[in-house]
Amino acid sequence: EPWDNRRKSNRNNLRVVGFPESVEQGKPIKFLLETLPGLLKLPEDVVLDIEKVHRSLAPKPAAGQRPRPFIIKFLRFQVKERLLVAARDLGMIEWQGNRIQLFPDLSRDLQQKLRELGLKYGFFYPAVLRLTVDGETKSFSTPQKVEVFLKKREGTGETLK
Repeated sequence: EPWDNRRKSNRNNLRVVGFPESVEQGKPIKFLLETLPGLLKLPEDVVLDIEKVHRSLAPKPAAGQRPRPFIIKFLRFQVKERLLVAARDLGMIEWQGNRIQLFPDLSRDLQQKLRELGLKYGFFYPAVLRLTVDGETKSFSTPQKVEVFLKKREGTGETLK
């Protein structure tokens, strides 16, 4: 099913917020491979295995506006998770005076499902998704845990469509 394929492909994606526009000088993979290991204090043996990188598809912001986030697709899910854990452990991350934050990249389908169910959601750094359900707040560390919660809530046991 196409939705399931998109969900699985998003599983390896990471959203990096805070780097100024054009700092990558047209070479986002090179920039992030050179910058992230030191920024996140990763051991030298960690291989990032980046498949592709792009800025979010929003229009390029005007000077002084918030820069678009990088969307990084890793070849391996474990690498993305390792970076999220490193960011969570470090807490506040700063690069050349800019606050850098890392988040899982929710698929459009999951975002739409949350809206359809009338669930308020938002990320709280470092990388925790909070949902307000019937006045009660629940926290999730991965999009997969949100899906499990939604399946149980719907009582269907089916994959979200």
